[in-house]
Amino acid sequence: SDNALGGLNTARTLSAAGAFKYIPRGTTFAADVTYPILNLTSSSTGLTIGNTTNDKNITINADVTGAAGIELYGNDIIINANLKTTNSADMYLKGNATIASANYIESNGNFTHDGNLLFKSDANGTAAFGTLGGEFTKLSGTATVERYIPAKRAWRLLTAPLKGSSSNKIPANWQGVNGEGLLLFSPLNYQGTMIGYTTGGGMPNIWKYNSTNNSWSSIPDITDENLFGSTVNNGFLVFATGPQASTNIVTGATATTLKPKGDLISGDVTHSLSANRYHLIGNPYASPLNTEAMVQANSGATAWMVDPSLGTVGGYYAYDGTNWTPTNPTTPTPANPTGSDKNIQSGQGFFVRSTNASTFTISETHKAVGNSNTWFERTTNTQTTENVDKIRVLLNKKEGNNWILADGILAINYANGNNNLDATDTPKMSNFNENIMFKNGTTSLSMEYSALPQVGHVQPMYLTGTTVQPYQLQVFTEGYSNATVTPLLQDTQMGTFTPIPTDGTIVTVPFTGIAATSTSPDQRFKIVYQSALNNETFATLWAAVYPNPVNNNIVNIQLKSINDSTNYTLTNLLGQTVQTGKLNALQNTITLPQLQEGIYMMTINQEGKRYTTKLQIQN
Repeated sequence: SDNALGGLNTARTLSAAGAFKYIPRGTTFAADVTYPILNLTSSSTGLTIGNTTNDKNITINADVTGAAGIELYGNDIIINANLKTTNSADMYLKGNATIASANYIESNGNFTHDGNLLFKSDANGTAAFGTLGGEFTKLSGTATVERYIPAKRAWRLLTAPLKGSSSNKIPANWQGVNGEGLLLFSPLNYQGTMIGYTTGGGMPNIWKYNSTNNSWSSIPDITDENLFGSTVNNGFLVFATGPQASTNIVTGATATTLKPKGDLISGDVTHSLSANRYHLIGNPYASPLNTEAMVQANSGATAWMVDPSLGTVGGYYAYDGTNWTPTNPTTPTPANPTGSDKNIQSGQGFFVRSTNASTFTISETHKAVGNSNTWFERTTNTQTTENVDKIRVLLNKKEGNNWILADGILAINYANGNNNLDATDTPKMSNFNENIMFKNGTTSLSMEYSALPQVGHVQPMYLTGTTVQPYQLQVFTEGYSNATVTPLLQDTQMGTFTPIPTDGTIVTVPFTGIAATSTSPDQRFKIVYQSALNNETFATLWAAVYPNPVNNNIVNIQLKSINDSTNYTLTNLLGQTVQTGKLNALQNTITLPQLQEGIYMMTINQEGKRYTTKLQIQN
């Protein structure tokens, strides 16, 4: 009818059950259409608005799930909700369609677009094109897939989830007008004459990866560098500081939005791999990817993502098909009580490495629903069916008054494991600042799979990229059930052995870093294993004494338990007692007398148990 609700003179409510179609009686609507429609309640299993000649604007403000399909015909189509077809039904969008940030469209059948598509991205989230169950058809138009990047000076793995044979260079998609895209800078003398960059900085802030020799290379001319090709998109490492034409080269950071334009990629995407080499891959879809499902579907593969919130300027997270490191972003842990997002986001790149496969396939079924700025701010191993003892070591650094996570490693011990370097072990990808790693021979590892440890087994750890500033290690177990050995953290510099509780309690060990490099690493820490039946090998009383060194005559003593007999004694290296006292709480703050600089011994006694550590006094 040309009249609202059939020309009724008073307001009535129309209830529609089944697929709802709102089609003009003539060739076009007389006015724009907003759904839901006033006085209409619909339990629709499908939605059609307009017809092929309609030229009015359509706005969708409520989620629609349509088993009978969704068809929208208009001029500008504004989608402020989630549209999804089921039961192999099709979706057809005719007109210039904009999907609002944090919303998605998804077709269980075929998808056709006749006009431009715009997937918005802002601080609230990023629009997505969900799992496609049928064929993708473009009759006209292009797709713009935005990527919002928060204001933080950090390294990020970036891509554009698009393909195309024209207008596919980096400047046309990542730079654009002032105030958008990316500020890309480089000193003129870095590699001859650098073309397309803003002059500045000590090195270029965009790099590409060479899988042949496993190395980064700069880009002499970004005006001739493809962001994507006719079938696949490329990934790049970018130190993002703000939009094109901003001045955030040496300092400063500004939020920006990337607005690349091309054609959407759909269907399975397969990459060729060289065994045991790292390959930088761009997420091909305008959608998050379920990292775990994708890696588990590609047997023998490991994936690495960059989290810009790790450390000062970002660092690598790894997933090997079973475990995550530094922490598990999907499950709450003592160090990460709320958990965070595991999904690789639209516009994000990631590394893959396989021990036995020549291809890596990303499928429509790996798409996920969910937004996160986390990454912008294999078949399951046999040991998962056994008892697995895990020890996680996190490296935190002091920034201002706060401790922030800089890196982490994971030891996985199980009955059928072995202590030799093999395909189950996850190599370490070097961060941009601090690194902690296990060492097996000359190989650096972020996850080390081993046999159940025997008494005397040692797992050495290396630190690189540290400086002379406060750090701390947080060490805790996950699912530890081995009753025959007890793990301890050895500090060879301070001469201490700190028991690692097997109930998941976090042990915090403060220390001052050194200027450690890859050629001169800090090797002070080790995990060692003593007999659980012989408590005389190492100190059996758990305690933490910090800070160490002491530079203001104040020292803290943390205990796991307390009783009336708990006391401490501070002696010099001649064995002379400097100070003694009782400890009355789990957390104690002790004021020391004015002492000469040097090494002293702090001993804590409790019911016949003893804990001793070297204490360095600085004035």
